[in-house]
Amino acid sequence: MAKDAGNSILHISSLFWDGFEAAQAIADLAQSGFSSEDVSAFGTLAGRIPHLDRCLLAMGLTPSESAYFAECCDEGGVLLVVHAHKLEQRNVAARLLRRRGGLMAADGSSLPMENRGVL
Repeated sequence: MAKDAGNSILHISSLFWDGFEAAQAIADLAQSGFSSEDVSAFGTLAGRIPHLDRCLLAMGLTPSESAYFAECCDEGGVLLVVHAHKLEQRNVAARLLRRRGGLMAADGSSLPMENRGVL
């Protein structure tokens, strides 16, 4: 999780190795009151997303998170970044993402590379 210095938006990032679970997590977030503007999804069926790490940096993720998640997306992962305006929203999003199998560190820091694989 990163806090944007320019405003009070909290970000929580979660990696999915199953695109269907990522889609269901998005639906769960919508049912919990998150708008489509609050949820960003990144993934590709083949190839890579050019400059994804720079995009994630611009969204407020740390350099290590941005590099890690960009590499995972290159390998077929789907990244969801949820923008929460309050700490309670962040906690709700974290619970929903974990329930759907999203991978994230407990403290919001980047996951070790060993966490790759099919869920």
